[in-house]
Amino acid sequence: MSRLTMTLLALLLVALGVTAWLVVDRQEPPPLPTADRGVRPTPGGGSTALPAPLPALDDRADPGEVARRLAEDASPRAVAGRAALRTAMQVPGERRLIVDVGRIRGTAPGQAALRCLLKEAGDEVDTMRARSGFDPLAQVDEMGVIDGMPYARGRFEGVDWAKMRHADELTPEPYGQRGMLFLQGDHGVGIWDDQLLIGDADRDAIQAAIDRIEGRTPADPEVEALVGTSGQLPAGDVLEVLPLSHEVRGPLRELLEEQGGQLTFAVTVADDGVRVSVRFHGDADLQGGILAALETAREGGIDPELKERLGGLLNSLEITKESDATLVQFHAPMAIIHQVLGPCADGADGADGADGEP
Repeated sequence: MSRLTMTLLALLLVALGVTAWLVVDRQEPPPLPTADRGVRPTPGGGSTALPAPLPALDDRADPGEVARRLAEDASPRAVAGRAALRTAMQVPGERRLIVDVGRIRGTAPGQAALRCLLKEAGDEVDTMRARSGFDPLAQVDEMGVIDGMPYARGRFEGVDWAKMRHADELTPEPYGQRGMLFLQGDHGVGIWDDQLLIGDADRDAIQAAIDRIEGRTPADPEVEALVGTSGQLPAGDVLEVLPLSHEVRGPLRELLEEQGGQLTFAVTVADDGVRVSVRFHGDADLQGGILAALETAREGGIDPELKERLGGLLNSLEITKESDATLVQFHAPMAIIHQVLGPCADGADGADGADGEP
């Protein structure tokens, strides 16, 4: 599966990207995610909330399962787990995201992306389940990534974390009040209270996250806690998900490398498709360059090999110039999602993308 397809998979359904970082070459899933509410920084260092899209309940899910999940989400244990996850992740980072896996797991886009991720993972999910008792697709309710370090919240009772890896078993080591480290040398995962998974990472990074949760080290008060499904990324990451033509991509890449800049995003997933809201922050020159590139792409400046599959996505762009940002919104209905993901979205063979990128 090509890099572009995997990046778009993450854009449309990062929630299930937890499978990728656990079983597909232990890689961080590419950004972007899905959101009920996002947070965006302001030039003064504070933050303002992104507009909150309407929450998308899993209409395809069994009503009894939805009721059970809602009851679990409201339990004191789950409330404490969500707070612990946000505290662990309240640190600065160039790329920060959090995803509400449970909310979109049963939606039509979620199921399509799940089929593609299972195709990519091969037998690894079944092997992991049999070896350790861990099923990331069923047990993870939230996940996040900060600069390549993954976090997950879920129901992890009974998992044998020492047997997570194919080779040597990981060595368990208690840490703090409710933490356990499972390490091979100084690298591995951390578990907190059987509901937070921290890592793959080195010992120091895992211990630092548990220290924040248990109050030995304060979370960074200048960093807004991530909520719902939200995040921020370097503006240059847009080049990984927009199928721009070479004539458009080249000047934009030069501008982004020179100027930098950040984007913040919010995405909702429902059975009718995916709704995305992205804000590009930066000075007037940067925003002007991004705005011009998006307008050119919408008017046909698309990689010819990708135009048939992704042209409809760009045609739906709504671009608004704000006082301090450029707002881009679009809706990707299921037909476009199936075009983007390819045959794997229907469970068919031949899922490797033909989108022409490495």
